Amino acid sequence: MVFPQVLAQGASKTLVAVFAHGDDEGAAAPILARYAREGAQVYLVIATDGAQGGAHTSVHDGRHD
Repeated sequence: MVFPQVLAQGASKTLVAVFAHGDDEGAAAPILARYAREGAQVYLVIATDGAQGGAHTSVHDGRHD
């Protein structure tokens, strides 16, 4: 386990992962999924305005009209 001393105390688990782009979590996905399955609150923070995403998805790309 990554944090055995915290888990041994019965503290709730929270994991916050910060990525620059919406597709950068791929390498960490198995770890994030494992902690979520174990009951951790898992949060992703994506630090992009999405300006390049509009061409490949129907999600608003973040540009202001």
